[in-house]
Amino acid sequence: MPLPQSCPIPSRPVAPARAARAGALLLAIAAAAWLPAAALAQPYTGASAYGTASGAMVLSCHTCTNYPIILVNADAVGNASAGGQGATAASISQVALIDRDATLASFPDDEKTQGPDYTLGGGAAYAASATFSGPLATPLLGARASSDNPRVYNPHSVFDPLLFVGWDYFSATAIASATQGYTFSGTARTTYSVHFSLDGTLLDPRASLSGTAVVHDGDGETGVRARAEATLATTRITGSEALAGSFSIAMTFNPGETLYLEASLSASASGNFQDGLPDFGPLSADGMHTLRVSQITGGDTGLLTPVLTVSAVPEPASVAMLLLGLGGLAALQRRRSAAASVAGRRAGAA
Repeated sequence: MPLPQSCPIPSRPVAPARAARAGALLLAIAAAAWLPAAALAQPYTGASAYGTASGAMVLSCHTCTNYPIILVNADAVGNASAGGQGATAASISQVALIDRDATLASFPDDEKTQGPDYTLGGGAAYAASATFSGPLATPLLGARASSDNPRVYNPHSVFDPLLFVGWDYFSATAIASATQGYTFSGTARTTYSVHFSLDGTLLDPRASLSGTAVVHDGDGETGVRARAEATLATTRITGSEALAGSFSIAMTFNPGETLYLEASLSASASGNFQDGLPDFGPLSADGMHTLRVSQITGGDTGLLTPVLTVSAVPEPASVAMLLLGLGGLAALQRRRSAAASVAGRRAGAA
């Protein structure tokens, strides 16, 4: 007996609920594979950059007060930072800009000091960068700091138009740091030696580059396993000098353990008076992309897996999975539309 026309025969079941769940699952898997590295970061991992700069007029008399040099961009250059936990790269770059009017206006204006009549010059700058490199995503750091420190004169002195009264001294510091975790998949306790190289160009003994590495178990305060460092400094009073150094640190893993390698690079150029050194002129410590892991020895590095994935770009398989999920949902929508159209025509024919 034929069925009434008011009850159209359904087409081949398309299991819409099951198809929807499958499409959603594919999308969820693809989205998880496509998440930025920051979202997948574990505690203590990430790249950071930090810097600070300041200036002061140091008067040469024993009873005179030293005055801070006010900077136009004091809020930015006085304490700059970038990156942090989960960041795969970080960088900063700042140049101090002197607010001449505000600085001199802050000096007492009387017959003895004549602050607003002082010369004012010099400045400071810094930059820092942190990222990861190579198949094991090891830290790659750079830092640069410089200061220009001139003498101060009182050109309006009634006694001597070239009266030397002190110095404008500036200080700049830049720090780059990166922490990477490694999970060891071996079955026997193994010690790896991580070798760092450090190089840079220094101008003046008051400038320096320092590299440090620390290994800890996830607690940077109480869980430290090892520490190593190296500092580059020059004894040349004039001219720049290219220097290089190296140091190593041990990472001893138990099976299945995760340890964290925290590396930092500091560049400093601090103007001040020191006997035997020029009391004015430029200082600089230049080491951009200069602290890096040169080698890892002691075991099979294939057993080490970085905790922080540094590539936020989806891999081809992830893209394909995403497209497959979108295609599945599109196909489901087309089937639903087609079924609705057929049902509409049959209902109209009835």
